Amino acid sequence: MHSSGRFKWSFWGLVVLILLALSGCSRKGNVNENVATSPTPIPKISNTSQASESLTIEVAAKGTVHIENLGERRIFVYLPAGYETDSERYPVVYMHDGQNVFNTNTSSLGKEWRVEEIIDQLVADGTMEKVIVIGVAASEGSERGMEYVPFPKASIPTDGTSAEEFTQYFIKTVIPYVDSA
Repeated sequence: MHSSGRFKWSFWGLVVLILLALSGCSRKGNVNENVATSPTPIPKISNTSQASESLTIEVAAKGTVHIENLGERRIFVYLPAGYETDSERYPVVYMHDGQNVFNTNTSSLGKEWRVEEIIDQLVADGTMEKVIVIGVAASEGSERGMEYVPFPKASIPTDGTSAEEFTQYFIKTVIPYVDSA
């Protein structure tokens, strides 16, 4: 039944979004600092990033994170204006396809999503509070679809297990890492 598959996707997608929203605010601190606060080993970000000239001043690629069975992932971080000088806590927005979020040069389609420009404008207009944005790059090729689709689908060669691994990666690795920074 295709409708039950769609329900399953909607339900688990909603669960992941709720869990990400409940992750709360990131503590103020050094983004490159690695503080292990959970039994899950938290990976150290390597300084292999190259910030592009087209990035705004508060956006930078912070490096890669190696996760067993998932390979390396580039993590892109947007920090709101004033982050370095104030002691506020900010909500965190997590985004898939992080390579597309901030920079045309890293985008898989040659066009960025302009997330930082849109957030900056909404904050300036007073319609949105400041946030931190974490963009996690996708896998290359067909593995991207396998990680995002949690059920068998004829057009994507997946049984859903890669999506479960990727979801657990977000919940057990990315969120604790950001919360510890």
